[in-house]
Amino acid sequence: MLSKSRASRISVFGSPGSGKSTFGRRLAHSLDLPLLALDDLYWGPNWERPNKQDWLHTLRMQLAAEAFVVEGGYVETIDMRIERAELVYLVEAPAWLCEWRFVARVMRIAGGDMSLLPKRVPLDSRPTPTARGDFTRMLAKIAKYRQEVRPLILSAAKRHGVPLVVVDSGISAQSGRLAAPSPF
Repeated sequence: MLSKSRASRISVFGSPGSGKSTFGRRLAHSLDLPLLALDDLYWGPNWERPNKQDWLHTLRMQLAAEAFVVEGGYVETIDMRIERAELVYLVEAPAWLCEWRFVARVMRIAGGDMSLLPKRVPLDSRPTPTARGDFTRMLAKIAKYRQEVRPLILSAAKRHGVPLVVVDSGISAQSGRLAAPSPF
């Protein structure tokens, strides 16, 4: 049962490779809230992209729920997600670490770990030439995230009056060790 004093609609943002999916999954589990993973909602079989109208309609329907943790990128949905949120988390890590994590994830998928694929993408799905192009675009997106996307999130949270918490999932300054994102 959800407490009236606790946020029940939470949006998690972060660069690709920042740890937002791990953080969102742990947060949803710890608060007993449904998880809306945008990659699972967006991607269809064989890496099919939805048309924009269908994609935004699907997301609006999911965000109509009374309780959720929604995590993912998809810049065009920032306002829509924050408008429905009671709390926003921004998961951050240095760009080099996000790039390293992203490349490591791609290598794990290439090595056969299909558990990292979106739910509707078949387990026997292999990268295509388009996926290779997406790889280089994703690295560029990571490099520009802090300058281009982060300000949009901060501005939207302020505009909608939604509290925002920054979570560091990078290198711990005190220990020099990689920090795992924690929902607490």
